[in-house]
Amino acid sequence: MLRGRTDISGLYVRFLSAPVRFFRKRAREMFGGKRRARYLRVRESVLKNVTRMENDIPKIDLPQDWVIGKLTEKDLGLLNLYANYPCRLKAGIFALVLSGRVDASINLTRSEVEPCSFITLLPGSIFQIHRIEGDLSVYFMGFSSDFINQAHVGKAFMEMHYMVKDSPVFALHEKAASLLIDYFELLIKIYATDASGLGLGRTFINHLFAGIFLGVSAMYKAQTE
Repeated sequence: MLRGRTDISGLYVRFLSAPVRFFRKRAREMFGGKRRARYLRVRESVLKNVTRMENDIPKIDLPQDWVIGKLTEKDLGLLNLYANYPCRLKAGIFALVLSGRVDASINLTRSEVEPCSFITLLPGSIFQIHRIEGDLSVYFMGFSSDFINQAHVGKAFMEMHYMVKDSPVFALHEKAASLLIDYFELLIKIYATDASGLGLGRTFINHLFAGIFLGVSAMYKAQTE
């Protein structure tokens, strides 16, 4: 099972984002006068650079509530969206790699994704694909940020976040992978039916999303027990 590294960037940003009055007080105590003004100017400059770096990362979302499908080698052009530079996902994405190998970074941690691996990319994840090898075949399913925000899964989301933050990729047993293939195939048929005009609506998708959350959480718990 792949393990991540501790990310201190959040602590760094929180330090820089401390209330201005605290820095003003410390500046008066430490410097006073011109040095104080210079200290505050430097802090403001650093904050602007951090904000610019955050804004420079492309943010990717889905234009509809949910999407599901299967990617093969002929769809590599679509994956180029994630290839040239890191992007931040606003959507939530689940993927099952059937064949091929993917060298990717998830939240700045490099991972080698092998066949029969399951990937969970929660909203806010930073993702980049570095290299793809072999005959790629991947099932994927995604939910837009607009849908997730109205789904009221706050507690479930936090529980899943803590489970997958260090191991967004894990290897599946053959039996579990076979069951997931059947599950994805069923949902692909449902998605095609919905796209044909049946109009299942958000009530159905909410139940679907809740079930997927519970199922993925159970898989991660089983991996750690």
